[in-house]
Amino acid sequence: MDRLLPLVSIVVPVYNGETFLEKCLQSIIRQSYTNIEIIIVNDGSTDNTSLIIDRYVDLDKRIIGLKQKNEGPALARKKGLEIAKGKYVQYLDSDDCLHEKAIEYLLDKAEATNADIVVAPFRFCYLDGTFCMSSSFDFSSMSGIDYLKQILNNKAYWSVWSKFHKRELLLGIPMEVYPDICFGEDVIWSAQLLIRSKKVVSIKYVVLDYNIRDFSLSHSCSFDDGKFANFEFYRNWLELYLTQKGVIDFMKKDLAFFHIRNTFQKIAWRKMHNLKEDMNRIIHDLKCFPDLRQTMSKRELRVVFTYRFSILWGNLRLRYYIRKGKI
Repeated sequence: MDRLLPLVSIVVPVYNGETFLEKCLQSIIRQSYTNIEIIIVNDGSTDNTSLIIDRYVDLDKRIIGLKQKNEGPALARKKGLEIAKGKYVQYLDSDDCLHEKAIEYLLDKAEATNADIVVAPFRFCYLDGTFCMSSSFDFSSMSGIDYLKQILNNKAYWSVWSKFHKRELLLGIPMEVYPDICFGEDVIWSAQLLIRSKKVVSIKYVVLDYNIRDFSLSHSCSFDDGKFANFEFYRNWLELYLTQKGVIDFMKKDLAFFHIRNTFQKIAWRKMHNLKEDMNRIIHDLKCFPDLRQTMSKRELRVVFTYRFSILWGNLRLRYYIRKGKI
């Protein structure tokens, strides 16, 4: 019976989630694997979220409701973990839904392989009812560092909820948490989780629906200066953290690719802060890793190599492409 098998803690931070929370909770309580505890952390909601949580606490004895003032998802997640008792942890955003056998299959794989983390595919779901699949997850085993390299190369995802993991990974060494970061907190959390992981495995079963909302923190339509400051912070934090952990030398090429893509993302957002330094770094990295040119478009290469000869001409070429809508 399930009660003889490992307990799984499902942690759900929620802020003003009255519209979608009930559907999320239904997807959890209907899991085929039943030996779970469901920890819902109300992050200072001002709508009817607390009423929904209270009703479900009364409905299902596996549900634990916690409250805190509005401090952001990272601290809400941390608060949930502080009382979690499961051998394994699964996170879920309050507007997303687990597929029926998600926990069963994730747990079976973790137990069979003694993995620290299990990853699985999911669906990006849109308000119009359409969806698309995430990248495939089809590998037998790799280290946490190698999986982090996959993320840096846009072959996997930063999302915390995509990493079913042993709770013991987060015991002993305190996690670095930055409550002021609302955009990119998954980068900070996942990097620490992966550095602590010796073994990451995958399954093919689609575990959840990730619902894309126009007002989502990570949605580009709602990007502003505050999120850009978060973006700059977590990029700098990541390299400092990897340096402190002594692993950055294993990831120089991966970080070079990560920097190239982030630089052109900044340009797409029309955020030109420190662009000279960004371009100088790309020029240096392309000398060290010339095959990275193959990952760039012709226009991107033209911009970079124009900067190589003249900052003025580089700026002019970049402005021309922006004005023409070509970059």
